[in-house]
Amino acid sequence: MTPTSRPIRTAVVGGEPDDWDVIDHFLGDNSLPPRFSGDSSGLRHHVDFLPSVGQDEWSNQLRRAIAHDSPYDLAVFDADTTSLPLIDMLHVFLRSTPYAHAIVLCDVESSIPFQIAERFGCCQRVVLTRKPLDQTEFSMLANMVVGKVTEQRSRQSSLVFTNNISPSAAHGQLLEAHKLLRAQADQLTERLQDTQLELINTRDVTVLALAQLADSRDPETGEHLLRMRAFAQILACYLHNEVHHPEIDDNYLAELYRSTPLHDIGKVGIPDHILLKSGKLTDDEFEIMKQHTVIGAKTLERATRQFRNSRFLHMAVDIALYHHERFNGRGYPCGLRGGEIPLSARITALADVFDALTSARVYKTEMPFEQAYELIVAEKGEHFDPLIVDAFEHCLDDFARVKLAIDNGEQESIELSGGARIELNSIVGMECVD
Repeated sequence: MTPTSRPIRTAVVGGEPDDWDVIDHFLGDNSLPPRFSGDSSGLRHHVDFLPSVGQDEWSNQLRRAIAHDSPYDLAVFDADTTSLPLIDMLHVFLRSTPYAHAIVLCDVESSIPFQIAERFGCCQRVVLTRKPLDQTEFSMLANMVVGKVTEQRSRQSSLVFTNNISPSAAHGQLLEAHKLLRAQADQLTERLQDTQLELINTRDVTVLALAQLADSRDPETGEHLLRMRAFAQILACYLHNEVHHPEIDDNYLAELYRSTPLHDIGKVGIPDHILLKSGKLTDDEFEIMKQHTVIGAKTLERATRQFRNSRFLHMAVDIALYHHERFNGRGYPCGLRGGEIPLSARITALADVFDALTSARVYKTEMPFEQAYELIVAEKGEHFDPLIVDAFEHCLDDFARVKLAIDNGEQESIELSGGARIELNSIVGMECVD
């Protein structure tokens, strides 16, 4: 029996019933989809659950499987099954066949990944996934690993049939195998992209919902977050296209779009009698109000410890903490001056103040657009970065267009001057066109 004609065989070593259910849901079907099989009939998949197998018994199990021409192609090990000498059992398994692959389940805090890296650092046949198992995540991972097993089995099989058939026929079979693998790779890539987009959508909707929840306690209008986020994007896009600012690229724009709505999330920690006060705050009350910057930054900083690679959360910390700093050093909470203030916070500061000036509040009326413009320009080099004020002056028409669109409930796509287009409720936020 050639490698590609026999069933895919998997051993599940150790583990818990809840995880077995997830594994069985994907790998426990009677057959795999046709894309794994090399023909339209589909390839059968056999799964053995071995909850309490020991090292010697595991070695014997592998030998028996090979002797009966049905070796295990895939093994799923639960690293938290304390009776398993995992590293040694992995080593024996990977040596059993040239296309053996392993999936290791482990907790986030486990030391197993370091042990595996030390022992199998150059090996691409061991992958890890976290517990408890997520069905979607595991199905994608298993899809990828089974695809790799199938590809390597096909390669070995091609060495067999090329010795028994004519070169032209062998070449035809190799071409068919190549087409099959390409189709499989395209399918996996498409599924991965769809899943990544879904995760990004879910994350960004959640972030905006949290920001709006914090904003709902403030006597500001409901569209404040949408407007100031759009204003910040307009400024950053101008600095990117016209000034060619070295800090700003497409990734920066996307991160700024996601981060700016979180600028006032710390207001959830400010008492209602201060946050909702319609009159002027006393000096003591204002000192408490200032703490929303610190509260928000500390909250977001805790999140960055859980998601260390999330760049937009790191930017959100800077914006939350520093968006009330002033270019002349007279802002709060740290009294930073000029370039000491992160660029993202300098951009957000102007966008936030301009929207506050041109929006009605319970304690004030809406300031006319031209008057707000003159006030912003008058604060050039004092409250605001001169470079960003210059960008604001060039983009004033776009500010007006965005404000009118959002205030009228048009929250989809707006074309701006210079060919740029802003998507007011999208993930990317703005397509900057040179």
